[in-house]
Amino acid sequence: MTDARPSSPAPLPVAQAHDLRFVYPGPDAFALDHDLVEINAGQHAACIGPSGCGKTTLLRLLIGVLAPASGRVVLDGREISSMREPDRRRARIASVGMVFQSFALLDYLSALDNILLPYRVSAVLRLDDEARDRARRLAADLGIDHLLARRPRRLSQGECQRVAIARALVTQPRLIACDEPTGNLDPDRSRSTLDLLLREAERTQATVLMVTHDHTLLDRFDQVIDMGGPHPSKRATNGSAA
Repeated sequence: MTDARPSSPAPLPVAQAHDLRFVYPGPDAFALDHDLVEINAGQHAACIGPSGCGKTTLLRLLIGVLAPASGRVVLDGREISSMREPDRRRARIASVGMVFQSFALLDYLSALDNILLPYRVSAVLRLDDEARDRARRLAADLGIDHLLARRPRRLSQGECQRVAIARALVTQPRLIACDEPTGNLDPDRSRSTLDLLLREAERTQATVLMVTHDHTLLDRFDQVIDMGGPHPSKRATNGSAA
C-alpha cells in the first residue's frame, strides 16, 4: 500500500484580470476586451501580436498604469481595478519593476543613482543601506559595478540596458513588466539581453511579463499571450500547461 502524498499547491497568479474591457475614446477609438489573463508566480510570459492590437495597453492595465472601463484586475493579491490612481501607483511601486525600450535613464544621475531612482520618487520604498548594498550587488552580477559613477551618456547601449534591468530588480518586485526592452537591439544582443533579464529574474524569484514583436525569443518563455486574433489567446511553451 502506498501513501498518498498531497500534491503541491498551484502557484498563485501575480497578475490576473477577468472580463477586462478598456476603450480609448476619440476618432481613432480602440477597444480592448479580454476574458481572462493569469500570470502565475515565477512564470515568464510574453505578450505578442501586431502593432496596434493592444499589447502595451494590456500590460499597463495589469500593472495599474491604466484603469479598465469594466472588469477586475488583481496585482500581487490586491484588486487594483477599483483603486484611485494614487493608490494604484503605490501598489505598482511596491510590486512591479519596469524595463522600457528606451531605458528611461536620467542623464543627470549616475548609473548607481539611476538604479536607486525608485526609492527617490516614492515614499512607499525606503532607501537604506540594504537597498544600496543590493544595488551594488546587482550591478556586480550584471557586470557594470565598475561603471556606477558614470552617467548614461558615457555608457554603451548594452550598459544602459543593464542599468535599467538593475533598476527594475533592485526593489525586489514580484513582477517585472517589460515593454519591448529588446526592440532597439540587433538579434544577437536581443537574445543575450533577454537571457540576462530572465536569469536575474529567476535568481530573485521574480515573475516576468514582456511585450515583444520578436517571435524568435518565444522559446525562452513559459507562456505566450497572443493578441493577434479576434479573441486573444494564451498558449504554453517549453512544455508547460496553458
